Amino acid sequence: MNPWLSVFAAVFTAAVMFSAAAAAPPVEIRRILTERKLLLRAFLVNVVVVPAVAAVLFHAFHTEDFAVGAVLAAICPGAPFGTYFASRSNRNVALAMVLTCGLTIVALVSTPITSRFIFGADRMVALPEGLGLLLAGLIILLPVFAGQALHRRLPAIAARVARAAHLIAIPALVAASVAAAGMRSRGVRGMGWAGSALVLSLVVISMAAGWLAARSRDTRTTLATSTGLRNAGFAYLFAGYSFPGTDVELGVAAYSILMLIPNFAFTAVMRRGQSGTRA
Repeated sequence: MNPWLSVFAAVFTAAVMFSAAAAAPPVEIRRILTERKLLLRAFLVNVVVVPAVAAVLFHAFHTEDFAVGAVLAAICPGAPFGTYFASRSNRNVALAMVLTCGLTIVALVSTPITSRFIFGADRMVALPEGLGLLLAGLIILLPVFAGQALHRRLPAIAARVARAAHLIAIPALVAASVAAAGMRSRGVRGMGWAGSALVLSLVVISMAAGWLAARSRDTRTTLATSTGLRNAGFAYLFAGYSFPGTDVELGVAAYSILMLIPNFAFTAVMRRGQSGTRA
């Protein structure tokens, strides 16, 4: 994977998580953590339902390495993009942040187990011991704890710093997109029209499952995007360490761009609907 992509993606993730945490009242985070039934449904949808659908679609692919990469991305939950999309649509950012933190840690355990069931024991993915936890701690958990600590002590300053961090995230996202453009283009071409259509179908099904797992409109919107978006960063890591010298990374790259299309469209519709309601 392009090392600059890793750097820009890490900056984007840390900035988004810090911005969300600095802006979210701690009481709201605590409230989300008490909604155990909602969190359980979110866990089941992300860790069981979506991978199960991905396993079914896996057998419909005809490009082996690309299929493995796409399915690997699909079974890896906890995308920081979920927090970013929630902030863009003015929805339940606290829930998105909690899901990103929790599902990222879960993904370190669930992704290897799920990959064994789908791909077989000989292609079970793994990371060097401690690497996943180290990265999750540095670019997700640490920014969240720092943002929450700042909000508790200096809420007025936290609001300004949160806006500044959000401004940092935008160019980092653009830079990461530019760095990933070549891989994504090759990945989508290798996937073909049929494979791309399967990925888009899986993303839409994932979003629908997330929507149905929640109750209120704000929660449904957040859970839909948090489920439809997958943790491409960790999927890249799994692919790089488990399938070196193959096109599996390109399959991950293809999924990472295709998953954005339905989510951007959905977020735009939700924002427009929210503006219309206010008007």
